[in-house]
Amino acid sequence: MLDLGTLRINSQALGINYRGEVVGGSSALNVFACPHERIGIGWSFAFDHLCVAFIWTGQYGMAQLPMLGGDASCAHAINDRGQVVGWSYTTEGEVHAFVWTSKNGIKDLGTLPGNAESVAYGINYLGQVVGCSMKMHEDGINVIRHAVIWTVK
Repeated sequence: MLDLGTLRINSQALGINYRGEVVGGSSALNVFACPHERIGIGWSFAFDHLCVAFIWTGQYGMAQLPMLGGDASCAHAINDRGQVVGWSYTTEGEVHAFVWTSKNGIKDLGTLPGNAESVAYGINYLGQVVGCSMKMHEDGINVIRHAVIWTVK
């Protein structure tokens, strides 16, 4: 077992590619949940927005990934081309899916029309990203999710 370290107090690895590059989230609080969920399902998120996405390599260790203008993010997956996907808060305070590469930086993948938020969970070698686009139900409590696929180059 290898300790990958942390950028804050806690960290959680969520994806790895064939080169051994790892992605995940690091948080200052011991809270593992996600936006609009009542239970933890695999990434680090704190309601004070202290979670940050990271990439870890054997050569450079753990490094924080950029955000979409907000103050919290988490990386869920990395493919064998080094493309990383996850979610980040925007400057407007919404959660949006992103793709990041060391060459092109971070890109907002957007949402379905009429939806406010999105999350990316996985990416394959072809650059096909899977996730969901979300909006609040009219009851103001529940969230409506639609499975989506994006294609990035």
